[in-house]
Amino acid sequence: MAYDLDFRNRVLEYVTAGHSKKATCALFGISTNTLYVWEKQLSEQGHLERKNVLLSLAKFP
Repeated sequence: MAYDLDFRNRVLEYVTAGHSKKATCALFGISTNTLYVWEKQLSEQGHLERKNVLLSLAKFP
């Protein structure tokens, strides 16, 4: 599932306000892995924007 940028920011602000990661994930309905990926992305890349993925269309004969 793709989450919008505003939602990602709200989740991380909630954690930085002092709430536990487990409680945050339960409240927002996300997995702990998702939260860790967002934290890692923010620290390494400096933003939470999703990658642009180019989808190739399957060619049918």
